Amino acid sequence: KRVIENNLIYIGNLMALQEWYRHVRRLFVSESFPEALLQGLMDISKMGIEERIKRLGDYIGMFEGKKNMDCFGRFQETLGRPNRALGDLQTRDLFIKEMMAHQMSQASYIDTIPTLSSQTRILGTQWLQGIVDAIVSAGDGLMNLSD
Repeated sequence: KRVIENNLIYIGNLMALQEWYRHVRRLFVSESFPEALLQGLMDISKMGIEERIKRLGDYIGMFEGKKNMDCFGRFQETLGRPNRALGDLQTRDLFIKEMMAHQMSQASYIDTIPTLSSQTRILGTQWLQGIVDAIVSAGDGLMNLSD
C-alpha cells in the first residue's frame, strides 16, 4: 500500500509541475527563458509521468489477478482524459490573475514568485495540491491490491 500511495503522490506532483509549466512558467517566456526551453521542461515532465505510470503498472502486475490490472487500466483511463485532475480551475484562474497583476511590477519569474502575497501563494498551493489529491483519489482502488 505504501509503495502504491507514494507512486500516486509522485505522479500527482509531476502532473502538478507540468500544469505549473503550462499555466505559470509559460507567462515568463523571454529571451533568457525561450519557448524551446519551456517545451523541453514540459517534455521531460511528461516522460517522467509516463515512466512512473509504467513502473507502477509493472509493480501492480506482480500481484496475481485480472482485477488488479483492470483497476490499473481504469486508473490509466482517468489520467488519459483531457480534463483529468487539473485541480480546481477557479482557484487556478484566480491564482494566475493575482500573479499576473503582481508580475506587472516585477521584472522576471525570479523576481515575481518570491514576492507574491501570502494569499496568492496559498491559492497556488491549493491549486497544485488539488492536482496531487485528485491523482491519489483516482488511484484509491489501487491501494488495496497488494492486500
